[in-house]
Amino acid sequence: MPMPRLSHLTAAFILASAFGAAQSAQAADFSFKPFTESTVCPTCKPPPSDELTLSDGSSLHAKVIAINSDFYTLSLFGEIRTIPKSQVKSVKWQNGSQPSGIDALDQIVVKTGHVLTGNFTSEEKGFKQIRVLGLPSAFMVLDKVTDVFYKRGRQG
Repeated sequence: MPMPRLSHLTAAFILASAFGAAQSAQAADFSFKPFTESTVCPTCKPPPSDELTLSDGSSLHAKVIAINSDFYTLSLFGEIRTIPKSQVKSVKWQNGSQPSGIDALDQIVVKTGHVLTGNFTSEEKGFKQIRVLGLPSAFMVLDKVTDVFYKRGRQG
């Protein structure tokens, strides 16, 4: 028997419930967690990326997809990571300068540590709905599973 199709709204509530089931009592941890080492094509040229010079002198290559008042959001091979601004000394932008608008995006950090980045489509009492960058759907996230949110790059 085929599975019933779920509406985007139903899927969002399921997502919010899953986040709620795994919530943590600790505050969000934005410390950098290394990307998975890619061995899919060890001889391939890495994708275009920005270069972050860290406070300890090391460097990190990834695409900066968002900046807010507390951290950078990075993407590499489909993985998303955060790194506190305090750990970044400088950024060498792939195209020579910071892309416009990446410091004015909305973000929701859920208690599991996941970060959703995009634009709020609805802000109601008890929840926020965000259309995530690169996806056609919006996610509804309950306030009770939200650790912190950022509106246009500023903590809300």
